[in-house]
Amino acid sequence: MGAYDDAAEIYEMGHLWPIPVEGKSRPVGGATGYDGTVTPAKVAAWLDSDPVKRAKAGRGHRMDNIGLRHQLTLAIDVDHGYGDKDGVAQLAAFAAERGLPPLPATWSSTARGDDSPSRQYVYRIPEDVRLKTKPCKSVELCCWHHRYTVCAPSVHPDTGAEYAWYLPGEPGVPPTWGERTTRYPRAEVFPELPAEWFAALRGTAGNVDKSVDTVDLRALVASFPEGEPDGLVRHVMNRWAAPAQHVGHDEFKDAAVHALMLGREGHTGVRVLLDLLWDRFTGYLATAGRPAGEATSLLRACATIAQQKPVKPAEPRGFFQGGSYRGPQGATAQPMPQVPPADDADVETYLATFTRYTDPARLGRRVTWMKADPADLLHHHAWHLISESIAGHYPAEAAVRALIDGHRHHGVMDASSPKTTLKLALGAILNANASAA
Repeated sequence: MGAYDDAAEIYEMGHLWPIPVEGKSRPVGGATGYDGTVTPAKVAAWLDSDPVKRAKAGRGHRMDNIGLRHQLTLAIDVDHGYGDKDGVAQLAAFAAERGLPPLPATWSSTARGDDSPSRQYVYRIPEDVRLKTKPCKSVELCCWHHRYTVCAPSVHPDTGAEYAWYLPGEPGVPPTWGERTTRYPRAEVFPELPAEWFAALRGTAGNVDKSVDTVDLRALVASFPEGEPDGLVRHVMNRWAAPAQHVGHDEFKDAAVHALMLGREGHTGVRVLLDLLWDRFTGYLATAGRPAGEATSLLRACATIAQQKPVKPAEPRGFFQGGSYRGPQGATAQPMPQVPPADDADVETYLATFTRYTDPARLGRRVTWMKADPADLLHHHAWHLISESIAGHYPAEAAVRALIDGHRHHGVMDASSPKTTLKLALGAILNANASAA
């Protein structure tokens, strides 16, 4: 008998969802991630007194610790005070940069002792949506699609210390905590996460249409064109093949969605890119002692996301209607229209006015294309960067930073070159708008 047998029914009666865990990183199958579910019937099977029946339900003989799958809750997991972990300062900086209010005092869980700020702070949320699972280097979110919360009366596999719950202290970033308690919380004791925090922690699931019909991962990949990796796919592969490039949960998710989008757009060689990403992520999971099934469920979820996003054909990506520009696939660029460049006042107005940020993934894709293309196409990408930021896809400041990054990448960086390109592209847009009017 272990922690799961002792406490699972208590948590379940408190409208929380207990799962058996070996140590802290090997949960029972089928209970975590995008495809995971926890039901009263599953909990009953995991608690069966017959070890053979428990095993048939997926609970291994060492799965004695207890974790909570998050449904309409999340835990802000702050790592601090060991190794290079500095989660307290990082979370405070994250809040300050976005003008977020203090987090409400709440129940917290840790196995690191009464004085440690390294703990998980639990809150209720209004809906289960995709969240940014790693807002800071040393801060991670445990939510319905990512991880779970190991809690009392589990025992930490490395230190032998018992996990404990702590009563709320005072609001803050992060909040303080009160006394250790032997009580187990119910879902309703967790405070609601402030709306500002919920908005800041939401993932980039915007710009998706959940009403579209989707196919499974196998069928989606089978629809991609055959052939060797084209220029853009090779460029992306070079990034993710770099030994220094970490490929954890968030990196794999973003890269896999990007790769699947490239396949939908008609780029060749995407299967090779997906194989590379799979090998990198499953290698990370093995090193971290986490189940390989996490990669399968996450890739399936990425396939759904990629089909819910709008795509543009791989060709053309130029802004001249009917022009010959075909991005990194080799065609030549059209010259910029011969119009006066924007002046400093126009640039200041542009930077001050267009500050919305609704589709950050679009900016990342634009930067990838800009770096894959030759340097003489920088002005085309500048036109797109400005147009897309004016349309509200990302802030003007982000577009300018991307343009500077593109100049630096192509070795054409000096004090005036990005600004010159920006003025020419902005002048072309203003002239086109004036002509249309």
